[in-house]
Amino acid sequence: MFNTIGNLVADARCGVMLIDFQHARIYQMTGDTKLYFDQPDASEAQTYAGRSRNFHVQSWRSTELPVEVDWEFIDFSPYNPRS
Repeated sequence: MFNTIGNLVADARCGVMLIDFQHARIYQMTGDTKLYFDQPDASEAQTYAGRSRNFHVQSWRSTELPVEVDWEFIDFSPYNPRS
């Protein structure tokens, strides 16, 4: 999202949390990011806008989900680009 890009321009510190439902784990990472603008698009993907970033992990941890989660995969979001 463009709001996130603006926030990272102002302060490069960030955190990422990923949930692994299959193994009932949470992965948390903190670090900083480097943004790149107006980069050439080698893949010529239509959704590419010349922006990219690198996330440099400074610390991470893995913990169990605090509650048991029962879920069923239905389908991928139609709004995410296919690779």
